[in-house]
Amino acid sequence: MITYPAPESLVWTTSSFSDGGANCVMVGRGVANIVGVRDSKAPDMPAIMFSVAAWSRFLDAVKAETTDDGVIASPQDKTDLYALDLSDMTWRGALETNPADRVETAHLPAGAIALRHPATKTTLRYTHAEWIAFVRGVQAREFEASAAA
Repeated sequence: MITYPAPESLVWTTSSFSDGGANCVMVGRGVANIVGVRDSKAPDMPAIMFSVAAWSRFLDAVKAETTDDGVIASPQDKTDLYALDLSDMTWRGALETNPADRVETAHLPAGAIALRHPATKTTLRYTHAEWIAFVRGVQAREFEASAAA
C-alpha cells in the first residue's frame, strides 16, 4: 500500500487560467513521485494523491476534454455541489494496475465535475468554471508530471 505525504508537505499551485486561487483545482508537488489535488474552497478536506505515473495518465485524459466554446456556466455554490447525492452518478476512470492509483470523474449538473479516489473514499467537487480553468492549465502543460518530481 502506498503511504501518501501529509497535504501540508506539498507546495500547492493553481492554473494560470484560474481566478487568482480563490476558486480552483489546486495541484500539490514537492514530494518525489507524488502529486496531490485538492479544492481551494475546501482546504480542510483530504487531498487526492496520485503517483506520478497515474498523474500522467490522468492528465492525458484531461487534455482530451474540450473546454467548449469558452462559455463558462453560471456561478455555482460550492455548498450546493457538496450537498449533491452522488450515488447515482456514472463514474469514469482509467483502469490502474494498482487500485490505490485509481481516480474517477463524474459529470455533475451545470458542467460541474467530481473527482473520487475510491481507495481513500475522498471525493472533491469543482464548479464548471474551476474545472475549465484546470483543463486549460493542463492543455497549456502547466501540470506536467515531469515538473512534479
